Amino acid sequence: MKTKMYIPNIPDTSKKRIVVVGGVEKFATDLHNPDFAEFANGCGALGIKVTKIEDLGKAMKRVLDYNGTALLEIITDVSLV
Repeated sequence: MKTKMYIPNIPDTSKKRIVVVGGVEKFATDLHNPDFAEFANGCGALGIKVTKIEDLGKAMKRVLDYNGTALLEIITDVSLV
């Protein structure tokens, strides 16, 4: 059974859409990704964000050498994936 969630106070009602996430319908939402690296740091892990290809190797080495939980967030153009 799906549960519908209606989000009030949507300024532009012409852009309403229904998105199903985890079996729950969400109506008229714009979901944005959080800063995963910052979130990992806030939870006590090592979080590193890479936005330039030239920084990737160094960041991967830091993650692999880290003695604990680590997260590597790679920001890229979605059309390249």
